[in-house]
Amino acid sequence: MSKKQFGKRLLQILIVLIGVSFFTFGLTYLSPGDPAEIMLTECGNLPTPELLEQTRHELGLDQPFLVQYGSWVKGVLTGDMGTSYAFKVPVTEKLMKCFWPTLQMSLFALLLMILFSIPCGILSAVYQNKWPDYLIRGITFFGVSIPRLK
Repeated sequence: MSKKQFGKRLLQILIVLIGVSFFTFGLTYLSPGDPAEIMLTECGNLPTPELLEQTRHELGLDQPFLVQYGSWVKGVLTGDMGTSYAFKVPVTEKLMKCFWPTLQMSLFALLLMILFSIPCGILSAVYQNKWPDYLIRGITFFGVSIPRLK
């Protein structure tokens, strides 16, 4: 891959990332409900209009959409993703707390997949079009066709 192709590919990736982030931020901006009101009512009290206005100002929700998006992008690029409305802790702290267990679980799943799939693939190749191959194919098709639970 030449430097020119690499540069074009990098530019395409940046455009897609900006587009996806803008679209996602726009969807959250258009979502029903006022984040300030939701955040304050989770504490169990009815917020006053003055408190709502103060919270909106502190969160930057009184700014225009593009200003909010710009400050969000700046925060993400500098590692400041704000504070979680639900947990009242910095989002970066919450992500770091969950990162190691998630990585461990992913690596364990990868290890299990390798331990099962490679021997099954070898077995299926050795006994091609015989009953072990049909059994492995059937189990594979069954596993792929099971709907995900949400």
